[in-house]
Amino acid sequence: QYRDTLQMKDAVVFLAVGGNDLPSQTLGNFQTDLTTAVNKIRVAGAAQIWVFTITPFLSYIANNAVRVQCNDHVKTRPDGITGVIDADALLGVGSALNVLYNNGDGDHWNDVGHGVVADDVYAQVGNPR
Repeated sequence: QYRDTLQMKDAVVFLAVGGNDLPSQTLGNFQTDLTTAVNKIRVAGAAQIWVFTITPFLSYIANNAVRVQCNDHVKTRPDGITGVIDADALLGVGSALNVLYNNGDGDHWNDVGHGVVADDVYAQVGNPR
């Protein structure tokens, strides 16, 4: 479920989906939800929309195939998406988080992982301020 967006005139928006959102998803549902979210954000006036790929989630390993399909779709940069932050490529190793970036539960990034992703955001997007 997506809440209505606020006015975002000229904003740079980052859209991330968590692995815990996957159990109820199919690729078709994900594509529809992503399109809906991107359209609402665009209508609200965002200048740029960057979408994160979904990193592995040990708690939902059964949904790994859907996660990979969703990531493949995001990487095609469907209409309205400015760019992609490939968190999966940065932090994942196959169907698991790299142990260097895992906070220990197999699902969430640690501080080092967040730093790796932040560095990639700044490299690709710069400082939007």
